Amino acid sequence: MNFAFPRNNNSEMLLYIWKIIDLPSISFDDLFYQISFDLYLLSPDKAINFINTCIDKKLIIKENNKFR
Repeated sequence: MNFAFPRNNNSEMLLYIWKIIDLPSISFDDLFYQISFDLYLLSPDKAINFINTCIDKKLIIKENNKFR
């Protein structure tokens, strides 16, 4: 099994993170904090860019400052 973090594909990377977080929805700040400081997957600047890219590509849906 390969447990490596999939850095080359945004959709796979988001799925990987979402499976770890295991919540139906999460706020932007909490998602940012989880990626940068709890999981240590991306630096804060890269985490913000990653989240914004996922929003732009419609990989996550933003509703009332929550993602699902």
